Amino acid sequence: MAWTKIIGPEEAQGELSDVYDHVKSRKISRFPEFLAVYTQEPGILRWLVDTFSRPGANYGVTAIDPTLVELIVVAVSAANQCHNCVVIHGELLHRLTGDEALVQQVATDFRKASLEPRVKAALEYAVKLTLDPTHMTKQDIHSLSEAGYTDRQIVDIAHVAAWFSYVNRIAEGLGTELRQ
Repeated sequence: MAWTKIIGPEEAQGELSDVYDHVKSRKISRFPEFLAVYTQEPGILRWLVDTFSRPGANYGVTAIDPTLVELIVVAVSAANQCHNCVVIHGELLHRLTGDEALVQQVATDFRKASLEPRVKAALEYAVKLTLDPTHMTKQDIHSLSEAGYTDRQIVDIAHVAAWFSYVNRIAEGLGTELRQ
């Protein structure tokens, strides 16, 4: 259970009650504890639900495919040592690829995984942005361009890496747990 109180729909009032009604109208039966901690900040919760919970939302990106997105999420979450996110997104990656060995390789050391050089370039960039953002250079972008990524795809790669660095910190910083 998260270390901060999660306000359930039965005790929600005002703006939070409206958010729960909104969530129900979107046919979302429940959301992960990572989102539930935002019952303390209903405006952020509404934004998160609207932005990331619609079918095909793919965390807001449109230029890279869902498999690359989840590869980035697992690599970034592993780099941040966010076990819950590695497990949740490892399951999503497994559904997309059907390859449990690949999921395990990316979760432990993506550099040893059987991935195309182009994909490894994206993961190298994402993990560097995660662990050492002050040392990013134009060469990092150039490497992605050389690997065949467009500027739009590079922005999407950076967005997913940065977003999940944030998600990992909220999950770890507020003690969220996996649902059983």
